[in-house]
Amino acid sequence: MQKNKKRKYYIAGHIIAWILLSMLPFYFNAKTLLSQPDFVIEWFKGVALNIFLFYIFYGFVNPRFLNQKKLFQFIGISLFVILLYAVIKYELYKFNILDNGSKRPVTYERIFTESIVNTIFAGLAIFLSLAESWFYAQQYQQQLEKEKLESELKMLRFQINPHFLFNTLNNIHTLVYKKSDDAPSAVMKLSGLMRYMLYESDSDFVPLLKELEYIGNFVELQKLRLTNSDNVTFMVEGNPENKSIAPLLIVPFIENAFKHGILSSKETYIDIKIYIYNNSLNFICINKYTDAESTVNSGVGLENVKKRLTLQYPDKHHLQIDKSGDFFNVKLQLSI
Repeated sequence: MQKNKKRKYYIAGHIIAWILLSMLPFYFNAKTLLSQPDFVIEWFKGVALNIFLFYIFYGFVNPRFLNQKKLFQFIGISLFVILLYAVIKYELYKFNILDNGSKRPVTYERIFTESIVNTIFAGLAIFLSLAESWFYAQQYQQQLEKEKLESELKMLRFQINPHFLFNTLNNIHTLVYKKSDDAPSAVMKLSGLMRYMLYESDSDFVPLLKELEYIGNFVELQKLRLTNSDNVTFMVEGNPENKSIAPLLIVPFIENAFKHGILSSKETYIDIKIYIYNNSLNFICINKYTDAESTVNSGVGLENVKKRLTLQYPDKHHLQIDKSGDFFNVKLQLSI
């Protein structure tokens, strides 16, 4: 449907261009020219012949030779067509089919001059054909890049740590075994997370409220692993209404915090804060770690986040990852 619409516009553009070109002499001296009907008739005969020549090159010669990079064949057939056209016009003049009633002699010089005009129209067809080929090639390349980008983003988005799912199922199994009142709630939270990952996050951007709900449920499920979760905090400050974010973008940072922040040798500490002001989101995640269990910038998940930030937030983000003492710090600022 869209292709047919573009084609209609394209044909309309050609028609308008030829009408404007055909009327060119009348823009300057319409009254005098309209008083000479023979001239008007001969003028439009010449225009019709030049249009015919134009589309010989545009519709036949260029697509079959020039666009196929058959340069020598293109030069040969072009010279042949222009010369043949000159001979045909000579014969039309000779038998008074063109320039009927005129006393101008049909000389080779005149035919040569008109051949130059023919060459100009052929050149115009060549130029337009090359310009259109370049334009369509650019559009095709952009479409390929867009599809590649969408494919890459989709792949990066769904490279979520599978250990989270296994750990959560084990924790829920424990809750069920103990007949804990938290078991139904945990099952519903996990169901919501899986639904969001599989169905609701399959787009470039999602409502920020949905993403925050996902993160909140994610943190609550991770807390099931802990005997004491008092030092695990998640806080959101600001108004997330009517704002959007790339789905599952900051989740790998939180996964990483739980992966390396739940320690056997030290007291667990994970602090996650999200500040939303105007069109800016500031994400801060701090967790304790040990050198044996965590290194700065390690992990496929963090590398994926960096790639996604580059693709989806070019010049609209600032990411800082470092370690200070026993703490692993992530600070991300986004324009949303």
